[in-house]
Amino acid sequence: MIVFVPFCIIYLILGIYSVGECILSVSALEFWFYHRGAWFISLITPLYLISPLLFRFFQGKGKWLWATIIAVVLTLLCSISIDNQSNTSVWNNIQDAFGRAPSFIIGMAIAKECRDYLRISLLYPICLFVLYFPLHGLFPSAPLTWLFVPSILILLVWTLQLLVNIKWVERCLSFMGSISLESYLVNISFNALLNTVISYYCLSSSSLLYGKYLQYSIVIVVGTLLAFLVNKYSKKFLAKS
Repeated sequence: MIVFVPFCIIYLILGIYSVGECILSVSALEFWFYHRGAWFISLITPLYLISPLLFRFFQGKGKWLWATIIAVVLTLLCSISIDNQSNTSVWNNIQDAFGRAPSFIIGMAIAKECRDYLRISLLYPICLFVLYFPLHGLFPSAPLTWLFVPSILILLVWTLQLLVNIKWVERCLSFMGSISLESYLVNISFNALLNTVISYYCLSSSSLLYGKYLQYSIVIVVGTLLAFLVNKYSKKFLAKS
């Protein structure tokens, strides 16, 4: 609300959004209708609703197998071509969003181990990595790259364990980690606003932008600052309430 409402007011004043579109934006529903906005928030809400069911389901034996089957089947269903007009097709937007849900499902499967500080066998991420190749051969158009995610995460964790010993790196990573959600939301909104301004003033091909690097730099600097402020004052607000 803190991030989206101010931007919606600006869009409303500029005549870019109607009141209805503002409501859809603030409620995180606009992705399903217009294929824009914070798809992550739009997707995470229904996933949170079913997460208690998934958590219970993954308590029993064979959870790794079931998690993989559910994730693969979901991926294949989301790769079936229904409508290529992603900006107008609700079904295609649903497919686009839920095609990214396998990582959430795998995350739910390992949630108990993470919560209880238990070790997870390397065999599972290795099996997922190997599984990519036959599945990609059978279903070349399916977005199966998420099968690499667990293995990549392990490599990143090992890398971070080395980097955190360097004080300034640890501080930077901790800072960015603390504002990661706010940064994601602000960057989407602020970058979209910049695109609107650039388009309005016909600056898209201007040499002043140095391609888009000036825009990227502005988004990084201003977005990080705004994300920090949102994080800081939202915590104060929540503490009082």
